[in-house]
Amino acid sequence: MRFPAQVYFNGRFNYRTFRNSRLNFDQNQAILNLSVYKIILKNKRGEVRLTAYDVFNQNRGISVMTSPTSSSQEQVQTLGRYFMLSFTYNMRGITGVVRRTGGW
Repeated sequence: MRFPAQVYFNGRFNYRTFRNSRLNFDQNQAILNLSVYKIILKNKRGEVRLTAYDVFNQNRGISVMTSPTSSSQEQVQTLGRYFMLSFTYNMRGITGVVRRTGGW
C-alpha cells in the first residue's frame, strides 16, 4: 500500500494448523509480518525499512511423531517477535517497471 511522500506499507499473514486426532493434538499459529518503508535519496536509490516479524509472538517449532509402539510430541520455542531496521542502496535506482529478458 502506498502513502504520500514515497512511504509504503506491506504485510504478510500466514496461518498454520497442526492436527493429529490419534494424539488429540490441535495447534494453530497465526504469523503476521509487517513492514513500513520509505524511498529516499536522489533518483530513488535508497530505502529505509522497519520490519516487525511475528507480531503476535506465536512462532514455535512443532514436531509430532508416532510409531506402532510409541508416540511423542515436541514444541520448541523459536525466535519470536523481533524488529529490524534496514537500509538498502540500489545502484541502478528503484523503478516501477519490471523488464523481462531472455525467455521469461
